Amino acid sequence: MERLLYIIPECYVDTNLISTLINAAVNHQKCCTKVTETLNKTFSDNFAVGIIDRDKMEPKYVDEFQEIAVYGHLQLLKHKNRPHYLITISPAVEMLIIDSAAEIGLDLNAYELSSDLNALKKFTKKVSSNVDSKFTKLFRDLRASSDFTVLFNALNYLIENKFKSKIEDLKIIFA
Repeated sequence: MERLLYIIPECYVDTNLISTLINAAVNHQKCCTKVTETLNKTFSDNFAVGIIDRDKMEPKYVDEFQEIAVYGHLQLLKHKNRPHYLITISPAVEMLIIDSAAEIGLDLNAYELSSDLNALKKFTKKVSSNVDSKFTKLFRDLRASSDFTVLFNALNYLIENKFKSKIEDLKIIFA
């Protein structure tokens, strides 16, 4: 499996989600502060994409980004001076999962998961969720939902275009 270290998700289940969508290993970090720290220091002038939930306090580095587009639970931000992008999931990945499953008529119980937010969090917060096959199968099936389609298309566009990414193209993906 290809390793894309410049794709930096925040938590274990997000790592599974992003890896499943783009079929590549990514640079997992344990919290949104670590994601932005990795963007700011490790990838200071290099291309990178961070993926964070918006359910907690935002790191100061996020203030250096401008909003490009919003779609459903997703927001795309671009750093003012660097080739850094942030994709935020609002309020967090669990609601994205629940709402996306409802949109396309998937029953989370069929994946041995719950559509109750607090019960689902008990699964998503486990370290093992980054490789849990229940989530991997679910994420493949959720690819048909609108938020997952936008996320997939945005990530693929950014990976393919890196330094050549155009704001106008990204806005179209999020339209």
